[in-house]
Amino acid sequence: MRWTVAAREKSKTFRTSAQANNWLSDLRQAAKKGELFDLETGLPQSMLKAKEARTVYAFVRAYIDMKWPHAAAKTRERAIREFMPVMPQCG
Repeated sequence: MRWTVAAREKSKTFRTSAQANNWLSDLRQAAKKGELFDLETGLPQSMLKAKEARTVYAFVRAYIDMKWPHAAAKTRERAIREFMPVMPQCG
């Protein structure tokens, strides 16, 4: 799929033409709503926000990284036992 933003050609590859048509429809709807398009990526603001959003995994990792240094030993032990049940027991 190719589209132009501020005289700059942008492109994105899709596996099927249906996916490309859906993408084009999303771009057209954003343009029709009057959304601003990012000049670097060629994406409308709504799609840019979705692209930059953190995944649930990244959010949980950041939360654990923040809390872990201050957590008590029993809290750490419980977190490991509850959130990593597929790991084999050591010892």
